[in-house]
Amino acid sequence: MFEYYIDFKIKDPQTSYFINRLFTKIHGFMTKNRSFFAMDLPSASEISSGDILRIFSDAVSIDKITNDPRINMYIKNKVIETTYLVQIPKKITQFVILKRNRFAEKVTYPKNKKKPFHINYENNSNGKVFSLYLDRTIVDKHKEGEFTSFGTSKDSSTVPYLE
Repeated sequence: MFEYYIDFKIKDPQTSYFINRLFTKIHGFMTKNRSFFAMDLPSASEISSGDILRIFSDAVSIDKITNDPRINMYIKNKVIETTYLVQIPKKITQFVILKRNRFAEKVTYPKNKKKPFHINYENNSNGKVFSLYLDRTIVDKHKEGEFTSFGTSKDSSTVPYLE
């Protein structure tokens, strides 16, 4: 299980835009540096990714994220606030599974209808924008496992549920 996390809280009214940009930057950073991480979107609803992006990782990776110029510019410009490095409490009673919803990715949604909870990210190698549809489930038991390069659960692995 992870020992640390950091919350990025979007302060700008264009919350979804900045969650998408921040996620793209963090995903690119973690992939490039081969860092192991997981994420949660604790303020998400069925149709919104919310205004908080929570990253779980080791202390060194989290420190590097906040000092990366592409991410740090959002902090310096007060677009986002961070908790910086926070140790996860030892006693956790609930956990979160954040999984990719591949079925939702295949559906064509009418322009006048809200899409389910997702993040749009830009592929750094070709510049194309993709939608990463997500399902978030709260469970009572922790499950060790793997996470994808997006920080989502690969096999129902969990991260701590932190209010």
